[in-house]
Amino acid sequence: MRIKTNIKKTWNAFFIITALICLIVLYLSSNHKQIINNAGIYTIDKYIKTHKSLYDSTLKELKTGSLESTTDVLNKWEGFKKGDRIYPFKRDLMLNLSLELYKLRKYNDLAVLTKKWRALDERDVTAMAFYYEALRNIKKKYEKGIIGLINTYEKFPKNTYLKKFYRTALPDET
Repeated sequence: MRIKTNIKKTWNAFFIITALICLIVLYLSSNHKQIINNAGIYTIDKYIKTHKSLYDSTLKELKTGSLESTTDVLNKWEGFKKGDRIYPFKRDLMLNLSLELYKLRKYNDLAVLTKKWRALDERDVTAMAFYYEALRNIKKKYEKGIIGLINTYEKFPKNTYLKKFYRTALPDET
């Protein structure tokens, strides 16, 4: 009998505390919007800083030649799409990894990466440039790469990477 009474008291205390927390939240949300806004800003800043520190450390590792850690982070960030707060970090990692793969002449890996990059943002001209350059350097896909570079360069001649790849592929045309 005594055990049932203690269990009832414990549950009653739990519900009272939960009700008080709900009342406090309702009071704060209706009367103190600045507190709620500051809490939201703090949460977003914390979220971005966490990903920014991962981005910074991954970029350092990439500069020392560690491609695996960058690939791991990009796989972890696969759910981030264009418009997300973390997307600029993801795009910059993709760009830097693309540059490294290009320097190392790993064109198959570059084609796979840039295909994913283009799927995230089909209007990203830099992604197009790396994609077509990778295809141009793969024997079976050379023609598609050249045609893609030419067509894309005609539309966007001011893109730095596209201009560089176009001039490399067709030095007589420039």
